[in-house]
Amino acid sequence: MFYVSLKNQQIKVRNMGRMNAHFVTVQCGQIQFMLKELASRYAVHFSVTDNVHTAEVLAVAGKNVITQEFEREPTGRFTERIKQIIPKETIVQILFKDLYSLDAPEAHRLYTKHDLMAPFIELMFIECDTLYREGTEEKEEFANFLYEQYGIKFEESSESEILIAKCLTAMTYLQLSKEEIARHFMKVLRV
Repeated sequence: MFYVSLKNQQIKVRNMGRMNAHFVTVQCGQIQFMLKELASRYAVHFSVTDNVHTAEVLAVAGKNVITQEFEREPTGRFTERIKQIIPKETIVQILFKDLYSLDAPEAHRLYTKHDLMAPFIELMFIECDTLYREGTEEKEEFANFLYEQYGIKFEESSESEILIAKCLTAMTYLQLSKEEIARHFMKVLRV
């Protein structure tokens, strides 16, 4: 999906996929940043010191979260070392594992598979907490959608607010539609 190259102390990370990538996280040496979106066939360029030997990328694209690790060869060329494709449903399961908690899990098997996974999931939980504390029209609209489409009526409680915040966060960070997150939510509730 991604291609990493180095030329004149400039790293180029190119989205080689056919789809736009969302919440693209890149780490090269001590530099780490996130882009909300990197369109298909577009690239981001940034300066690095000459001693960068690894690059990592995490992105949401299609039905998956994709992680890639690259290693710099003695020739200076970066080659893909590891690529993992994680279904979005796996991330949703992590988000809803402890239904009413706003704390990211301290450990998960995915964290050991890719260094950028823990910060990505922690960022999702921070967004859940922010949405939980804010009164937004979006939360009310989503609750109404679940009631109208699936007959789920939320009582006014902090637990309901947390569940709705988690759904909205998953919609944003995993690029899920209302219908998609509703199906995941129904599985969590086993309705």
